[in-house]
Amino acid sequence: MSSQNEKNFMRGEAQKEILILKQKRGTTILNIFFNISQGIFLKGDKFVNLWYDI
Repeated sequence: MSSQNEKNFMRGEAQKEILILKQKRGTTILNIFFNISQGIFLKGDKFVNLWYDI
């Protein structure tokens, strides 16, 4: 491998790592959003149940 090829390879690997990190960060943001919306939905559900109990 020439040094130029090595540099390109390393750059490619670094870009892959960055993409993986971006994907992980994206999924954690989605998961947090999903958990919050689920929490709101569940609270709403409990509220509805209380309403029916009265």
